[in-house]
Amino acid sequence: MTLLIDQNGKLEIPESLRAALHLEPGSEVQIEQKGETLVLTAAKPEPYLKRVGRILMWTGEVGPEMNDALERMREDRAREVSDF
Repeated sequence: MTLLIDQNGKLEIPESLRAALHLEPGSEVQIEQKGETLVLTAAKPEPYLKRVGRILMWTGEVGPEMNDALERMREDRAREVSDF
């Protein structure tokens, strides 16, 4: 497959390839030069859960929804404890 590089040095990955590799806007790809060849590889995201010994550790970002849910859980737990 031949692609054209535009005046800004960009090239567009055809939709069929993006779909096959599950690439969406904002997806990261790695580029590597091997001699006269450029190799593009779909970057695999780091898993959000990693095993550290016997514990699963969250490594992803926590969004506002998660912060709100955690705060509600803390408040509920504090009320339960204060009732004793």
